[in-house]
Amino acid sequence: MVVGGSHRSPNWRAHIGATLKGLRRLRNVRPPQMAERLHLSIRAYENFENGKGRLNVERLLRVATLLDADPYATLTALDVGSPEFAQRCANNKLMSILMLALRDFDRKAQDAIVGLDPLFLMKAFSAFFDQLAEHAAEQQEVIARWQRLRDNPDEDGGGEPEAD
Repeated sequence: MVVGGSHRSPNWRAHIGATLKGLRRLRNVRPPQMAERLHLSIRAYENFENGKGRLNVERLLRVATLLDADPYATLTALDVGSPEFAQRCANNKLMSILMLALRDFDRKAQDAIVGLDPLFLMKAFSAFFDQLAEHAAEQQEVIARWQRLRDNPDEDGGGEPEAD
């Protein structure tokens, strides 16, 4: 993770605020509640949430944990410049799962990782994430179809829609 490094988004301070506020709102938690959970004054928490002062990664991870969000996705959201990414991964823990898979890959491949061609890696990851995005879109369509049928049972002759 390059948080604080040369790859950091130029708007990382704004992204901290948007990321933390988004997660907090997703979980229906108010700033005073977060301040209390973190043993901070409300003002200190609000300053932290708004990206004022130094980036405190430990506190950022603690907020993610307290909100039952994916801590790796919270950090990644800052690196990729997408506060929404943390919210999108809050429930499915995508980045934590990816980190576990990377850990297993490191254990299996060990020093052979050094010889992997960057072009191959880019193609492999692009193909994987394209397939994952396609699957996510299909899943969303199934959910949307199910909700339409649930809300308008006359469209399909009544009854509950079948799961794919």
